[in-house]
Amino acid sequence: MIKEDKGDDAIVNAAPTKRFFVEMLTRDIDLKDAILDLLDNCVDGIARTIMGSEISAADRPYEGFFCKISFDENSFIIYDNCGGIPSKTAKEYAFRMGRPDDREEDLSTVGIYGIGMKRAIFKMGRQASVISKHGTDSYVVNISPEWLKDTNNWDLGLSQPEEALDHDGTKIIISKLVQTVANEFSEEQHDWFQDQLYELISTHYTYIIKKGFKITLSGKVVSPKPLTVMASSFEDYENKKGVLPYIYEGEINNVNVRLVVGFLAEPPSESELDEWNESPKRSSEEAGWTIIANERVVLYKDKSRLTGWGVAKVPNYHNQFITISGVVEFTCNNANKLPINTTKRGLEASDDLYLQVKDYMMEGMRLFTQHTNHWKQYKEEEKQLFKTSAMKSVRDVSDVIPHDKWVNPRKNQKEKKFIPELPRPASSRTSSKQIRYSKPQLEINQVSQFLFGDSNREPKEVGEECFNIILRDAKEEL
Repeated sequence: MIKEDKGDDAIVNAAPTKRFFVEMLTRDIDLKDAILDLLDNCVDGIARTIMGSEISAADRPYEGFFCKISFDENSFIIYDNCGGIPSKTAKEYAFRMGRPDDREEDLSTVGIYGIGMKRAIFKMGRQASVISKHGTDSYVVNISPEWLKDTNNWDLGLSQPEEALDHDGTKIIISKLVQTVANEFSEEQHDWFQDQLYELISTHYTYIIKKGFKITLSGKVVSPKPLTVMASSFEDYENKKGVLPYIYEGEINNVNVRLVVGFLAEPPSESELDEWNESPKRSSEEAGWTIIANERVVLYKDKSRLTGWGVAKVPNYHNQFITISGVVEFTCNNANKLPINTTKRGLEASDDLYLQVKDYMMEGMRLFTQHTNHWKQYKEEEKQLFKTSAMKSVRDVSDVIPHDKWVNPRKNQKEKKFIPELPRPASSRTSSKQIRYSKPQLEINQVSQFLFGDSNREPKEVGEECFNIILRDAKEEL
């Protein structure tokens, strides 16, 4: 039996070190995602500023708010007018390594753990100044390399800035950059990294930018990338002259869910796919699933098993499905209920809510993958289905569907879905097969000249005429 020693010598130091926090917080997050964390904080600041006001209900509630980002091999700067951080919040919460258990907000954010700003700072550099103004509060908090090395001192000073901001907002200056980050921000890599970051912001903040938020990257205003599907009028759809997407809308476990999947364009024929593979007219990057949580894109154009491709009766993605695209939106004022991981740029694949929604995603996908299979031999006839269809925002397409055309999937008054009836080609022609082969363009032109007296006929027309000539001769011989 060991006698318990209650003296000071028996105390074990279990306190964490700053090095542990810095390394663990930044290990699994990409540099660009860390920058998006800082943008998330700007958006949250706007939401707090306008919460409860008439502005929050407007079509463009973020009008007038901005964020400016700039960087070089020596520093990274992000500057906004999104409300600033109250000094009380700065002292009690904003600079702590994690969110206090008792801190809850009725706010549609994606932040769960309260580590975004700190993680971004430590990802990029070892020195930072956070200057903020909120009403009469105006201060600066400095983080230095010496503070990071001092394991025993966890306090940060809050003092008056040498130059205060002239509006409510926050300016973060990060310097003494980590070498890998300095390399990405260097003159040689700057433009490439900026283009990548621009694309990411354009896609991940598309809804927020459309609501009026102005994001500037090294002086260049970021434009939103639209999320659309093809849709016709309901009248044309019922007359088999148009197509409509699959739509699900509902509330599951106090989370609002909205799902739309359909076509981005008329599906390509096999010959068109061959041409696209040689000289792409439509990027495969436009197909797949986009997942949005509280208006931030957390997964963009995914085509893996994570979003149902290659699962159960849904085929694996390939270029035959290059025009199929879907969007899922999760909205909830409790970020803990959202099916996202700690990076906020990925899904928690085993989340019960997401697994329920994934069933609807796969149901919708099966409709459109089956459509491409049914019609790939009859592309001319299929064109009639798309004549009256046009691109429509996924947020507006529900307006096309009459109230009595929705179905209730689980007898739940908080859920509804629309399952489009996609027509099939006449069954009498389903026995047809496509003949495909390639020949040099010069030889096709020669045969075209011989058959039609015109060397510029389409390869398909030349091939069909060749077959018809041989078919006639074969019938005469038999």
